[in-house]
Amino acid sequence: MLKNFVFLTVLLANFSAPLAANASAFIVQPLKLATAENAAQPSVVADSNRDRFVLSWQSKDAAGCSALKLTTIKPDPKIGPIFGAISQAGQGCDWFVNWADFPSVGIADNGDWLTYWLQKSGDSTYAYDIQMVRSSDQGRSWQPPFKIHTDSTQTEHGFVSLAPAGADKVLAVWLDGRKMATEKPSASKTDSNNASTEHAHNDAMTLRSAVIGRAGSIAAEAEIDANVCTCCSTDLVRTNSGAKALHTLVFRDRSEAEIRDIGLTHYQAGQWKSAGTVHSDNWKIAGCPVNGPAIASSGNDTLVVWATMQDDALSVRARTLAGKPGEFLNLETGAGVLGRVDAAPWGKSNWLVSWLGAGKAGHAVLYLAELDSKLKIVRRQAVLEVPAGRNIGMPRLATLQGQHAVLLWTQASEPASAGTTKTQIAGVTIRSH
Repeated sequence: MLKNFVFLTVLLANFSAPLAANASAFIVQPLKLATAENAAQPSVVADSNRDRFVLSWQSKDAAGCSALKLTTIKPDPKIGPIFGAISQAGQGCDWFVNWADFPSVGIADNGDWLTYWLQKSGDSTYAYDIQMVRSSDQGRSWQPPFKIHTDSTQTEHGFVSLAPAGADKVLAVWLDGRKMATEKPSASKTDSNNASTEHAHNDAMTLRSAVIGRAGSIAAEAEIDANVCTCCSTDLVRTNSGAKALHTLVFRDRSEAEIRDIGLTHYQAGQWKSAGTVHSDNWKIAGCPVNGPAIASSGNDTLVVWATMQDDALSVRARTLAGKPGEFLNLETGAGVLGRVDAAPWGKSNWLVSWLGAGKAGHAVLYLAELDSKLKIVRRQAVLEVPAGRNIGMPRLATLQGQHAVLLWTQASEPASAGTTKTQIAGVTIRSH
């Protein structure tokens, strides 16, 4: 049993119930993972060597201080998910906690866990560093935190992606604001459509990387792109391992003309090489849409899922990198589509994708779909309907051995004092018929 967890049957009836499945749909079952504390910003990654998932989230206490916690979920077809003990990787009262930019977990090839938090570095709203910690015993203990970037500027550093890079190493990619000027007095705000201004900075946000080893060693630092969108998540996957290891990265780029299409670049033998854009959407927007892409590798192909806008309607699109340039699958288009995509491998050569689409007036729907190697929709299911005003953050998806999946999000649980809302982690497990 998972200590410190309050095992409640999370049917989500008071918030948003999973929608009914049809004959060809997935088997989707609620996860029992409500906690007694204010929890949010979940993330999940597959630990395939140990046949389990590693889940992370941030909690906040009554004083406003935060903690980063982790646990494991091992699927069992007979008795359901088996939870491991809770580990606390760090805590602090000076963290930058954000619904769109939050910690995740990287698992090195030797089994080490690496995770991180965003810690304030100055008085400015957007002055924070990436503090990383490593566990060599699957969360039972943690080494001291260290900063993964070597600059000391009081600027933004975040939207991290991690992927194994051999032995105890991981490749880390992040948005880096070291070239940005001091924030102007009128700080930016995020509007109702989740589009943000450029944080009122004068200079460009850069995209950087480094290889992280044991004892906090940092090597092969590099600038990948000199001008990218300031607050869209990145995603990174290792598509080849061994001597010819290849990593593929997707991110929302930014041109001088304010075109915000999805950039694509590869990392091999210590070098980054740009592959242009995933697709020429030509989305011109003067502010960051807070809507990054997702990437997944399955078999000999790689899938990218992303959100873009044309004619005032947001679209969710998917493309395989082995497919013909310019060809993509349109998963959904509409005024109520939110995007916030994720993707993971499924079966031998298929993928699972998730996104927030349009529901009835004032509602959004969390969709899950299986795509085959030809980019055809094998099945699609509405998992969750979200009433207006309920922000579930960035739903996160991970799959294990192509047979089990976990999809997580944040939900409002009950009103708290002073007009605030208490949040909890909610989720479902997924398997095929």
